[in-house]
Amino acid sequence: MVIAVGEPFHAVVHHYGYGPIKLQTFLCSILDGEPRASVHNELRWVTPEEMMSFDFAPADLPIVARLIGHQ
Repeated sequence: MVIAVGEPFHAVVHHYGYGPIKLQTFLCSILDGEPRASVHNELRWVTPEEMMSFDFAPADLPIVARLIGHQ
């Protein structure tokens, strides 16, 4: 897949029991190809409202909340 990485979207620092992690997300566009699962079992295109029905890691939740509000 070929993508164009755009502007930064949101950064989160989350502290887990083993230490902190930083997630930096960007707005991107698909230029060519199709997404495919390489780490997870499946991929789905969903609406922002549908995202809340999934079980996200605690560090992901602020990014998901901002994405839903970004519509």
